[in-house]
Amino acid sequence: LKKVLFSNFNMANNVIAALAIQYKPVLVACLNYLDGPEEPYTTDTLFSQERLRAITPGDLMRYFNFRLFGVPEPAVGHNIAPRLRSSTLMFWKKAISFFMPNRLHQWNEITGVGNPTKSSELNALVHEILRMEVRHQGVPSAARRATTHTEFSQWHVVLKEHSVNYIEKYGVRAMMNFQYHMVARIDDTCQVLLENLLHHDQFDDFVLKTKLNWSKNVMEERDAPFQAVLASDDPLFCVHLTLAVWLETMFAENPVGQMTPYLFGMSTDITVPRGGKKAKTLVQKLYKEKVFSRIPNSQRLGSHSLRKFAATWARTNGASKDELDLRGRWKSSRRISDIYTNIELPYPDVRVAALLCPGGPIKYAIREGANVSNDFILNYIVPHIQNRIGDRAALIMGKALLWGAFDDDETIMPPLLRQRIRDNYNTHVENDLADGLNPIKKIPVVVTGNEGQVFIDEVPEGPDGGNPPPPANGADAAAGPPAAQGRFIDRPLRKHMLAMHSQMHSLR
Repeated sequence: LKKVLFSNFNMANNVIAALAIQYKPVLVACLNYLDGPEEPYTTDTLFSQERLRAITPGDLMRYFNFRLFGVPEPAVGHNIAPRLRSSTLMFWKKAISFFMPNRLHQWNEITGVGNPTKSSELNALVHEILRMEVRHQGVPSAARRATTHTEFSQWHVVLKEHSVNYIEKYGVRAMMNFQYHMVARIDDTCQVLLENLLHHDQFDDFVLKTKLNWSKNVMEERDAPFQAVLASDDPLFCVHLTLAVWLETMFAENPVGQMTPYLFGMSTDITVPRGGKKAKTLVQKLYKEKVFSRIPNSQRLGSHSLRKFAATWARTNGASKDELDLRGRWKSSRRISDIYTNIELPYPDVRVAALLCPGGPIKYAIREGANVSNDFILNYIVPHIQNRIGDRAALIMGKALLWGAFDDDETIMPPLLRQRIRDNYNTHVENDLADGLNPIKKIPVVVTGNEGQVFIDEVPEGPDGGNPPPPANGADAAAGPPAAQGRFIDRPLRKHMLAMHSQMHSLR
């Protein structure tokens, strides 16, 4: 218990120190304006509690008005255009509030005591700027916008065609897919550790799990549960496939890969968290210099655009706000019930993960007659992955990698890796498959929940070994465009009926 308390105490101190470094320049700028000292204050200046208690809402209003409109006391009904966004004002309020002696108390207009950043007049100023922005009378937003599905594809194409090394061509693309699938920030993603990539407890032969315990909102262990990682039908965006290609390549070609604790060990620095921060800097520089410059209308794209895209896509496709908050590890208002609720809620998490699988969620399975054993996958397909993360997770990624080696798209992985896998298969496996048939098949799956349990059911194959064909004519054929009715997995009613049918069989 003492160790836990000491660890939490140290973590809290680290958070406070980091916030002080981030917020201090705002306070310094404000007091330099208010006091006008002969020798300007710096971030090294220590302000007394008496000076901080002397700050009033009127002082802050003069400073905010000066920065907003250029005059400390603009006339009532003025039409001066603001120079700042409301988000900037809200950040300043938060930053100055951090140093206020009575920061937890509202400002009392009668006694003149409390936190001046929580005064009614300052709040009214922020709300007025918000209204002006809604009416397009304020400063245009410079926030990163969400990318689109087409642009996300272009990110991949640019990196595939213009990369100069395997880190850019395979590592960054795997990171992009992982960040999107986990609704994560880039700094969270760069800090993910290999030790936290495991097989899923319930679906241990085709689902991975991981956790992002460096997320901005993670303040205690409860905030970082393990979350599901599913495979996608579209190979361009499949996390299992692109991760397998990246890890097997990194471990084989980079000596640092044998020592790095990181899932995306793109830096030679293997210390935590410094190595992850360097990887983040490398990736952001790559986006700016090589990716966005080749995409039209990319002025407001950034690494955070992926998280916004993932959140928007999940909500558009039916995820509730609570489900999305759970998947994205966003903090809602803390409730007493949160203390008693299990931090891992499988169904809502897996449900949103399935929505974030372009092309639909799938499982990679060994085709009947392929004669592929687990030992073959571990020893000849993913030997380097198996050496670093163990058998269970390596087997899941090994099936994805074997599928990719026999797919017609030769750009999925490095040519040498592709050839090595094919040669090993042809040398060590006596199969009964027809020529040209991939030894691994992709099976569409559907996610449902019942009484707190999550179910992932396979979609049965059609007579030709694939999904049942769409109706050729009649009323159903006229119900919508081919894209809306083409695949079986795209038909919600039949999908849920099939899932229930599968569950009934499993209970017999």
